[in-house]
Amino acid sequence: MQRHIPLRVRLLGELQLVGVDGKALALPASRKTRALLGYLIATGQVHRRERLCNLFWDGPDDPRAELRWSLSKIRALLGDGSRARLVADRERVGIELGDALVDHAVVRSLAASSVSAATTKVLTETVALFGGEFLDELDLPLCYRYQEWCIAEREAMSQLRFRVLAALIARLEDVPTDALPYAYAFVAADPLSEAGHAAVVRLLGKMGRTNDALVHYERAHRIFEAELGAPPGEELKAARQALRPSPIAGARAAPSGAARGTPDDAPRPAASGPMVGRDAERTSIDRLVGMAADGGPDVILVTGEPGIGKSHMLGYFSERMAAAGGRAFTARAFEAETARSYGIWIDLLRSVQRQRPRNGLPSLLGPLLPELGGGEGGIGNRSQLFDAIVDVFHGLAADAPVGIALDDVQWIDDASASLLHYVARRTEAAPGLVIACAARSGEIEDNIAVSRVLRSLVRDGRLTEIELDTLSAEHTAELVRRLDPALDAAQIIAASDGNPLFALELARAHLRGDPGPGRTVKALIEGQLAGLTDQVRETLVWAAAHGRTFTPEDLAPLAPFDAAGLLMALGSLSGAGWCGRQAATPMTSPTTSSGKSPTAACPIPGASCCIDISRARFDRRR
Repeated sequence: MQRHIPLRVRLLGELQLVGVDGKALALPASRKTRALLGYLIATGQVHRRERLCNLFWDGPDDPRAELRWSLSKIRALLGDGSRARLVADRERVGIELGDALVDHAVVRSLAASSVSAATTKVLTETVALFGGEFLDELDLPLCYRYQEWCIAEREAMSQLRFRVLAALIARLEDVPTDALPYAYAFVAADPLSEAGHAAVVRLLGKMGRTNDALVHYERAHRIFEAELGAPPGEELKAARQALRPSPIAGARAAPSGAARGTPDDAPRPAASGPMVGRDAERTSIDRLVGMAADGGPDVILVTGEPGIGKSHMLGYFSERMAAAGGRAFTARAFEAETARSYGIWIDLLRSVQRQRPRNGLPSLLGPLLPELGGGEGGIGNRSQLFDAIVDVFHGLAADAPVGIALDDVQWIDDASASLLHYVARRTEAAPGLVIACAARSGEIEDNIAVSRVLRSLVRDGRLTEIELDTLSAEHTAELVRRLDPALDAAQIIAASDGNPLFALELARAHLRGDPGPGRTVKALIEGQLAGLTDQVRETLVWAAAHGRTFTPEDLAPLAPFDAAGLLMALGSLSGAGWCGRQAATPMTSPTTSSGKSPTAACPIPGASCCIDISRARFDRRR
């Protein structure tokens, strides 16, 4: 015998009815009708028509006619084999649900008994029912009686959810790996809950993840400061103080936030051996470092495409600072951490902290570095914090030249960008302090805060840009032969198009006997492709497959969209640096007024790799 499957109703989240066949029923298009359906199911009672008219139709000339229309839609919905039915007469209306499973009713039954008396299994199943806000997206602000009922019910459900989560956290605290997801759920549901944040910090500490706990404590501080204008209370402070000291707490932040690996906290390890080529760029670095003591340009910006050698150039900058008798402190930004306020500066200060005694950094930096103490009051006065950071580097520069190297600044957050501008503006008071940044030239414009800072520095004459181009064939061959003189440099030169990272990865692949470009190149290309739409990505596939140069006419028969769509896709690729025009004629149509199409170049190193990866990603998306 086939097992009977009852109707399932979801009220905790967007309203949904799943029929006996396991498929969601198509709900009425009218929001008010859906709200009426949710109200009748949630209350589980029979209501007078007059009351329903007052709740939902206090304004129309004939509210009873409006009610009849909505009830006809609900009757048609429930009459389609759902085993629930609308019950109505001339005076009253209700819904008989039969054996339907309603999430709201299950949660209500728990509240009617006792959360503390429920088993852990029941609590876990109850938490899973909370798929969102009660009757989400069914607000009716103009129907104030219904709206007040809905808000009150949402509050009751929210409080019950917090009680269930708190009970699970308390019961599972001795098994922190099981309790932590519920603590995070508590914080996600109420970011201003001190109890939730304190639970996360305690559980991370019990798991031995002290640095993660410190980072969460720091994040909670900022949330309370930004939203409430005050630091958290004693519960969160107590959780922070209970953390066991970590032997590396002062040396690095959590895995999600710190720079890793090298003693200098370098953004990336410098390439082994002396730099190949880049004579003009190195001369510029030498000159600018030499001018530091005389108050030269305060900020150096190294730009170029991914893999072109920007990080290597920052490494050369650090070497020249050391050769001048000084030192450089380095950090980098991460694309996945753009929401981490002051992230790159926190990592930079920890780089300073490694090379100085712990008491060398002032307690005013406590809001950024909780391990220093003194940060219980939150960031508070932002100007005071900025001045404290400037004073740290001014003090260092008083003894010897100091360099600040910041990599991948296209990914820094707004707060870090503001601090960068402030420190750069104050370098005139500290001869010997130089800031060097690196950024992907095609992505700086996407970060409005960073773009604003760079434009301001250019206007003030405080910025010098060093744009890295591809290596010449001679220098690419030299780079390849350093790995193995027997390698076929000509083949790698043609495939890499002068990009040092691509050339090295292709050379290593040849040494392994692998025709592919290696995981590093694949990851880099996939990261670039991720920001393209399907239409633009498909255009790139055909462009790369066609060859190094092409015209819109070449792609028009292949692209599954019209000429306007093709030109828009090519414009997007050009803006992102994937291709560029070789002719000066504007691309206003697939052919110009002379009848000839402008030629575009596809400067993508490793074009065959690009074809394979972009096709694979496009197929997965489709």
